Amino acid sequence: MAIILDSAKATMSASATSPLTFSHTCTGSNRILLVGVESGSGGDTVTGVTYNGVAMTQIAKKLLSPNYVYLYYLLAPATGANNVSISFSDATNHRGTAVSYTGANQSGQPDASATASGTGDTETGTVTVVATGSWLAMQTANDSAEPTAGAGTVRRGTSSGGGFGFFDSNSAPGTGSQSIVGSTSTGGTATWALVVASFAP
Repeated sequence: MAIILDSAKATMSASATSPLTFSHTCTGSNRILLVGVESGSGGDTVTGVTYNGVAMTQIAKKLLSPNYVYLYYLLAPATGANNVSISFSDATNHRGTAVSYTGANQSGQPDASATASGTGDTETGTVTVVATGSWLAMQTANDSAEPTAGAGTVRRGTSSGGGFGFFDSNSAPGTGSQSIVGSTSTGGTATWALVVASFAP
């Protein structure tokens, strides 16, 4: 069974009051839900993410000083419209978005994951894919400008300003070392951080 996009939240949600809560609808079979988060200037302040009251699992986090970027997942999320709830321990602005897929393996996820950070206009997430048919997903944040999709990459939703972006490969790029890319136009001055993961069919 091939992976297919189920639903992507059209616009990023933001709040300085915990929890940050927004609705997301999941449908179909063999579902996986991914939620990307950026903390506020308080640092590593995200204490948990739930969907329909069920705790999601953190894949990884990466420092974008003083903020952090996080990526969470949940297998077999409840169908229908339910709330994503992001809890945090300070009173600075946090941002989050949700994207769900069908056709995902219901165990052994993620297939692989990695983090990266750097400076410049290209935010590249590279991971070593193990399972044939896997898709890549990436949550990025930068301190300068809203990123757009690079080659072989699709952006899911918009952040209405700011440097927050959730991307996926929109297909199975193959096994071995694979990358997806976000791009900005800052003259190379952006500082960025990301979490990237592959998830298997």
